[in-house]
Amino acid sequence: MEGISKQTKEREAIPFNGSETLYAFCGWLTTRHALTLMSANHNSAPIAALIGQFCRENGLDEPRAGWENNVKHMEEEPAPSRTLPQDDARPLSGGVYLMDLTGESI
Repeated sequence: MEGISKQTKEREAIPFNGSETLYAFCGWLTTRHALTLMSANHNSAPIAALIGQFCRENGLDEPRAGWENNVKHMEEEPAPSRTLPQDDARPLSGGVYLMDLTGESI
């Protein structure tokens, strides 16, 4: 699996607490070459698949019934809707693009 080391696969799973799980998952995302988009304007299926993969690889339990009722949603200002045209992006290596979605220069 991309981003999961052989050592991680061979060792016995050590339980994570909630914040450790979030940091570990996001850390794993940053080691992947593929771009992962998450927002209210994007399809959530790819990120759900990555979450499932991470949980399986790390021996994490399935979510408990009703877990979504315990989430405290943070308020935020709505982000401006923007598409991701490649001509607005600065190419990096391996087909990865650095983009500014706020209108600020990079």
